Amino acid sequence: MKILFSVFYLVFLVFAVIYQIFIEEKTDAREKESKGKIYFHITHRLINISYVSLVFFPPIEYFIIKRQINPFVSILGIVMVYAGILGRNYAIKFLKKYWSGDIEIKHDHKIIKEGPYAYMRHPAYTAMLLNGIGLCLIPNAYYSLILAFVFYVPVILVRIKLEENVLIQKFGSEYLDYKNKKFAFFPFKKKAV
Repeated sequence: MKILFSVFYLVFLVFAVIYQIFIEEKTDAREKESKGKIYFHITHRLINISYVSLVFFPPIEYFIIKRQINPFVSILGIVMVYAGILGRNYAIKFLKKYWSGDIEIKHDHKIIKEGPYAYMRHPAYTAMLLNGIGLCLIPNAYYSLILAFVFYVPVILVRIKLEENVLIQKFGSEYLDYKNKKFAFFPFKKKAV
């Protein structure tokens, strides 16, 4: 059973990585169509570096530490990775030309409030968090999961804070109003104050 799971896990990991690379190339081509002003470019690199570590550390941990696999945790991880991949692609689809790997304000930028953005402010980042955490759960790589919460999650949270500051600077009360109505990661409306 361990060999079967190992083969499945490696095939799944390769598929997820190849799919992610394909989507990145597709969205990078769209991003090159129109450039705007880029802020805090380093955050894009930090997210990429921390994500790559989540691709490599869990399988290393899985093969070095021979722990008993909890099927429930692995299935939860698979669901989270798929939800993350599909959710991010869905969010990017609604951003269209405004999507960027960087914090970027295009010359005709506007706040997107349709699709998943009608329910939460950061569906793409939520999806990235699901994906990253799921990559650790599939092989039950709990040390890697700790690393995800120490490095990957904080990098995304800092990126969100910086991005929101830029959006507030650009759009002022329009973005503040949107921010006051929608949670960052949960698809629920905030209660009126």
